[in-house]
Amino acid sequence: MTMYEYFMLKEHDQVMLLADKGEYVATYDNGKSNFVLYSLSTFFLELEQDKATKKLVGRQIFQSGAQLDKYLPYFKVSI
Repeated sequence: MTMYEYFMLKEHDQVMLLADKGEYVATYDNGKSNFVLYSLSTFFLELEQDKATKKLVGRQIFQSGAQLDKYLPYFKVSI
């Protein structure tokens, strides 16, 4: 599935697909919000949850780039 195909789904179908096929990658805590990163097919989905209210307050979809930088400390790489 491409990002475009995902965007074209209704929000309910996006949530169901993420729950069914998404793979949890990492969580980043900035003090006010938790950012939860999932991989889905060839792209990433980041959900932002307000820590005080536990409500979803943001969502980003991307394939690569600077958006992943904040998660680097959570990856363990061995060579």
